[in-house]
Formats: sequence, C-alpha cells, structure tokens
Amino acid sequence: RSSKVLWSWIILFINFLRSMINISVFLLRGPLSMLLLRFVSPALKPLKRPFVARVTSWVVEQVLYRVCDDVQGLQVRVDADSSLALLRGEITGISITASYVRLLDVSISGDVGIYTDSIRFVPDTHNLTSGQGIEGSGLTIAEPFAVSLVCKMTEKDVNSSPPVVGVLKDLL
Repeated sequence: RSSKVLWSWIILFINFLRSMINISVFLLRGPLSMLLLRFVSPALKPLKRPFVARVTSWVVEQVLYRVCDDVQGLQVRVDADSSLALLRGEITGISITASYVRLLDVSISGDVGIYTDSIRFVPDTHNLTSGQGIEGSGLTIAEPFAVSLVCKMTEKDVNSSPPVVGVLKDLL
C-alpha cells in the first residue's frame, strides 16, 4: 500500500514537471524555449523499458553470475508494461541468453536461451504455512506459464557433464 502511494506521488511529480515545461515553453518564446525543447523535454519522455524492469534484469543477471560455476556472454531481459505493473507482479516475459554456461556439473558451450511467456505473481497468504508457493517469498504464480529452453551442446560438453551422461544412459 505504501509503495502505491509512493508511485502515485512520483507520477504526480513527473506530470507536474511536464506541465511546468509546457507552460515555460509557451510563455518563453524565443531562444530559451528552444533550449527547453531541445534538452529538457527529451529527458522527461517515457523510457522504452520501465526502470524497474531494467533494475530487475540487472539483479537477475547478478544472481546468475553468482549461482553458475561459470557463465559467459550472459544477457538477461525482464519485460513489463510499466514499473508499477512489475511491482504488482506482472511480467510480460523473461529472456536469458548466454554463450557458455557451467552449472551443477553440466557444461554448455553453445548458445543457451531460456524464454518465458507472461508471468503473474500474487500474494500467497494461504499457503505460507503449508510450504507451497515460492519458498519464503510470500508469492505464488497465478497461472501456469510456458518456458522454452534452447541450447547447443558439443560432444565435449556431453562427455564432461555427468548428469547428462546419466540421463542419456537411462534413455538409451
């Protein structure tokens, strides 16, 4: 609730600044108005990606760098319609790509990509004590979502990854 109030005040302040610039441009015709139009107005235009989505992408990237034994060429993108939507738990998609990953004794030296559809998290007050939901977060996923994994493994990757060798032996 307090975050909603904070965001409301931030949006109100930004709208106030935009209005003041528009008034200034209207009142100050001449060289000063051109200066305002040229340098100040573009700074107040909406960003292509919401700020919170960019921060969330960076946080996920940092977590993956710490969790993986080795990762190279990592790129994370969390998308949302707005910062407020993301703070409400509404994600329009996540893409994670890398050129090399080593995690849990599995090596992938080809391209790796993980992509999701829309995800919506909701508060999980009912299942906190039962251990369901996302562990320790107080959130649960509102509905199932699709996840796609694309990876290219070389023969060397397969042979140096005991879990993959075990799965292949079970299948064959």
